[in-house]
Amino acid sequence: MTVRRLPQFGRFGNYAPSVAMSRLTEHVGRVLGGRYRVVAPVGSGASAQVYLADDVELHRRVAVKLLHAALADDDKFCRRFRAEARSAAALNHPNIVAIYDWGQDDGVPYLVTEYLGGGSLRGILDRGVLLSPSQALLVGLETVRGLDYAHKRGFVHRDIKPANLLFGEEGRLRIADFGLARALAEAAWTEPTGAVLGTARYASPEQARGQTIDGKADVYALALVLIEAVSGKVPFSADTTLATLMARTGRSVEAPETLGGIRKVVARAGSLQPGDRPDAGELEIAFMAAAEEMPRPRALPLAGAIPFSRLPGDEHDITEIAAPAAWQEEAEGAGLLVYDQASEIDLTGSDAALGRDGEDAEIVLDALNAQDVVAGTGMDGEQSRPAGATSGSGAEGVHPSLSSVSWTDDAEGVAVGEDGEGGGRRRRGRRVLGAVLAILVLAGLGVGAYFTYRSVATPSHEVPNLLGLQIDEVGQVVEGNGWDVDSSRRGRQNGTEPGEVIGQDPEPGARLGEGETLVLTLSLGAELAGLPDVTGMNQQQATDALEDLGLEVAIAKANDEAVPAGQAIAVEAEVNAEGQVEVGSEVTLVVSDGPAPRTIAPDLVGKPAADVAAALEQQQLVVATRDQYSDTVPKGSVIGFEPPAGSTVARDSTVTVLVSLGPELVPVPDVRGQSGTQASQALEAAGFAVTGIEGRPTGTVIETDPPVGTQVPKGSQVRIFTTA
Repeated sequence: MTVRRLPQFGRFGNYAPSVAMSRLTEHVGRVLGGRYRVVAPVGSGASAQVYLADDVELHRRVAVKLLHAALADDDKFCRRFRAEARSAAALNHPNIVAIYDWGQDDGVPYLVTEYLGGGSLRGILDRGVLLSPSQALLVGLETVRGLDYAHKRGFVHRDIKPANLLFGEEGRLRIADFGLARALAEAAWTEPTGAVLGTARYASPEQARGQTIDGKADVYALALVLIEAVSGKVPFSADTTLATLMARTGRSVEAPETLGGIRKVVARAGSLQPGDRPDAGELEIAFMAAAEEMPRPRALPLAGAIPFSRLPGDEHDITEIAAPAAWQEEAEGAGLLVYDQASEIDLTGSDAALGRDGEDAEIVLDALNAQDVVAGTGMDGEQSRPAGATSGSGAEGVHPSLSSVSWTDDAEGVAVGEDGEGGGRRRRGRRVLGAVLAILVLAGLGVGAYFTYRSVATPSHEVPNLLGLQIDEVGQVVEGNGWDVDSSRRGRQNGTEPGEVIGQDPEPGARLGEGETLVLTLSLGAELAGLPDVTGMNQQQATDALEDLGLEVAIAKANDEAVPAGQAIAVEAEVNAEGQVEVGSEVTLVVSDGPAPRTIAPDLVGKPAADVAAALEQQQLVVATRDQYSDTVPKGSVIGFEPPAGSTVARDSTVTVLVSLGPELVPVPDVRGQSGTQASQALEAAGFAVTGIEGRPTGTVIETDPPVGTQVPKGSQVRIFTTA
């Protein structure tokens, strides 16, 4: 008897289900490189097929990405594939899929990675589930941590999209396919649909223009992914690939209001120009800050590792599942037993497992429920978490690596699709799981022996004290212990530098087995403090207020027209977007030195007194005047000032303006009756200039010119007239 569980129509694009099934299952049972036995298909895409496999040497589950045979004929691709796989294998981060091995089998390249049973973000969205802003923040935060690590080591992903964001059964996100997009881009391979590599819907403007890209292109793609995850729509999507690419080359992404607390962060990440986007490290900090104002998220409704979830031509936003009635009728007409989702199979007897005629049963799981093979039960025989739930410490199932995120409260609204039909499907999947595994064993696929392993003793080592070390120093201390190091947690602690270890789990002195995870919390720096309002405080009061917050205070004086001398004007410091500074950092307290002093301009001398008075009053100076005679300055003009021109005086000070009365006038002395000689001597003694004597010098003076008594300027010329 042949038992076939038929796919639901609509999951295979333009491919008939039977054709897609046969292509995916033809490698089941194959041993790649003499080491990796293919157990079950997980999915397929334009460039590769993905399988759950068994590492027969290390007795562990792995994922095998078996690249399409057409790529094996491309020498350039094979060379690039080996180089990229070797480089990407060096990436060791909790949020990047670990690459274990690579090679070729019968000329077909393959890649071996860690197996993740929680499925992809694409799987979640294809179920019609929309994430809440807080859930999207978690996805973004874990993604940028992996991207930041990779970018700092020279890697650009080039193809960030929901299908490449995978989840482990514990709920932690990992980025898949680092290096593969670059290898494909440099090969002679194109996708069957003719789409450009670096999926067009998530390509950055610079990718669309064919320009050189850096890590900012991955940041842009993540912005589009998060918008899709919350709103269900990808910005700039159009009917054709060309239209999709061109739509994004003229403007920045408009982040919808539905993004809530991460809207501004995502909008900046979706800026048109790479220079206006944050890098991955800056984006992580922005997400951490946003989390402080957002509610704690519910657990992500993981989809599980959905088999057959990506076939050529199946590149759409939301997967619509149609009723499989037509396929069931066709199968029943062909004499096949169609297993209904609501029924159960009793595998207690051999006939049920082998079929009544004793022949091997043929098993083909449907696209929606075959996840139970790979996500429902681990290969060691222990039941793992059902799809739609996450594990780990913390409320609402948030993964431990995110426990350092601060939320405003402990609850948020239920996300669409978290309850309902999906839960029932998963429960049915667990009941079917035993049946599927038993049939696979009896079908001669050579897999059963690898679902149960012997327990072996794992060496353990004492955990050293890592507190106070920088993260780049930790590797030297724990090297050789065989631990996985998770350094994704972040926190703040006074007296620490960024990157310094401020927490570890397990504690120093505990023992940790090889292969287990040592979790480290790294410092983001000192704790943050908001700056107080020092307006109206005197210098000492403001200094005390700042020092009480643990800040170092430097004093700077500044003139201020409004703030009295000795009072605080402002605090100058490097602050974050929320106006906070790190405790222990230095801030500058600006204290008023009163109004700025005024300078009496020298160029005012010689100008009309009225104009000078107006200029001084404009400087907020008090003007007083005093008249003086001047032989050189015209009457009504300014001779000088008290204090002198060029002096600086305080605002509101009094400045005396010396105004010219012109030359001083004196009367011509009466020298009549004197001899000409005597008169000349007397006039010169009085300050006059005698220009000559008309008559005998010894004669008697009868008149002068100007006449006697005339008011003339001191030093004027006088002519004397005498008798003959």
